[in-house]
Formats: sequence, C-alpha cells, structure tokens
Amino acid sequence: MEMSPRETVSPAYLSLASLATYSGLSRSTLRRLLAAGALPYYKPRGGKILISVVEFDEWLVRHRVAAGADANAILRDVLEPDRAARRRSA
Repeated sequence: MEMSPRETVSPAYLSLASLATYSGLSRSTLRRLLAAGALPYYKPRGGKILISVVEFDEWLVRHRVAAGADANAILRDVLEPDRAARRRSA
C-alpha cells in the first residue's frame, strides 16, 4: 500500500544536521547547546546524536523571548545559566 504525500511520516528524532535544517540554527550553535547541557539529546549505543523533535519544540517554546530582545544576550543566558542568574539577582 502506497502512502499519499499527506500521509508521509515525520521522524520522531533528528540528527544534528537535520535539526539544523529544521530549526534554522547552525550546527555549531546546536553543538554548543548540547555541550552546555542546555538541549536534551540521545546517543544510542554511543553512536550518532539524535534529538527528539517534540522535546526540541518544547525546549524552543520555553525559550521564547519578547520582540526586541538581544539575541546574543539570550544565547549567553542559555549557554551560561550561572551568569544569567547573577545578572537577574543584581
């Protein structure tokens, strides 16, 4: 039985390269987020890194910022949470 274009299945997990295409973020930015522990991922049997589309979308919604916010400051807050907490408490 052939599937129509409307019935195509989207993958539940994406590779880093596919996530970069999906999100519009560069692979280097995604790698920094992974290394900082800011973005959840899976590495089955020590192989390729996989990211859940659902978890990524939820993560993205949690990091929504009002219009006009400084993108560099946002990225620093995600990559350096201690620095962001100190800035908020000052």
